[in-house]
Amino acid sequence: HNGVDTERFARARLGSARDDVRAGLGIDADATVFLMVAHNLALKNFALLETVFRRLHVVLPGARLVLLGKRRPNVDAPWFMYAGLSDCPERMYAAADVLLHPTFYDACANVVLEAMASGLAVVSSDRNGSAELIESGSTGLVLPVVGRGAAVEMAWQQAIRELTEEPEHRRRLGEGAKAAAGALSMERYVDRFEALLEQIAESAD
Repeated sequence: HNGVDTERFARARLGSARDDVRAGLGIDADATVFLMVAHNLALKNFALLETVFRRLHVVLPGARLVLLGKRRPNVDAPWFMYAGLSDCPERMYAAADVLLHPTFYDACANVVLEAMASGLAVVSSDRNGSAELIESGSTGLVLPVVGRGAAVEMAWQQAIRELTEEPEHRRRLGEGAKAAAGALSMERYVDRFEALLEQIAESAD
């Protein structure tokens, strides 16, 4: 698995970023912000979230889906905001409440690790390598994206609804994610990589 810069993504150092970013996007302070970070919208399965949020908007008028990436989808809806590109994604993580990553494939999505280090609740597909680092129900949620369409949509709808209506649940998942991310720091990544190289060298002898 990849490592993550746990200091860069620590919310404690970002000050007023949460309020500043939300104000810039025109998002109310009490809205529940679900963040998606993606460039390839087809591979990352933006269509699933579009369908889910369209259906949930009536019952969850305070939920917002924010997309960070280089491609703007053709979506005009009160629940959707396009944030464009950013050299400081940590500010967007600080402004969000949940990261959604319904990808059809990722070897080890860095965005999931970054969100965990930021203390966000994370919902990832089971087709993402970094989902192996999530203990579903404790440090995030892992959901399917392949299978019977109605069942997949219902699973994501239920998760998004629960995380909107139960802020304490979001907080617990975020705290668990941040604690788990501590073991994924770049320093520990280097230690693991060096140990692997030593093991390979020894086996070659």
